[in-house]
Amino acid sequence: MSMISELLVEASTMTLDDAKKQIEQNYKKIFPNGYFHMEDAALNSSGNDYTFHITTGMIGKDSDLISNIRHNDQALHRWMIIQENDLIQIWSAEGSVAINPEEGSYMAMGRAKTGLRKAKKLTPQKLVLRLKKDFEKIKKVIVDNKENIYGKIDKKYIP
Repeated sequence: MSMISELLVEASTMTLDDAKKQIEQNYKKIFPNGYFHMEDAALNSSGNDYTFHITTGMIGKDSDLISNIRHNDQALHRWMIIQENDLIQIWSAEGSVAINPEEGSYMAMGRAKTGLRKAKKLTPQKLVLRLKKDFEKIKKVIVDNKENIYGKIDKKYIP
């Protein structure tokens, strides 16, 4: 069997559990020193839905964060993933990169948007590809703004 055929067979049989493992691996390839956390949520009211959350950040160690608080990660992003029957929805709950404010601004910091969007009717394979694309978008925003990211960041966290 050719490599492409094997990939197609593997993709067609991917379960959500397989997808979750692949999502974490993809994140760690792009952000080797980053933070990744995945957790299951309670069942929705219908009882047929399965929901889990993903939280990512570019800083892996809490001790390297401003005031040691996870929510202070300059590239904190959160997703909610809902599986209803065989289809999956993904919602981006939070997402931008904290940058220094524009000159003359009264704000403590500015935001560089990452442009993540909601998606519906995904399969496990499409979920993996979609999140990999989101992780790459986040990396691009960080790299494009690396000289202007809010606060002091150890260079090992810049992808």
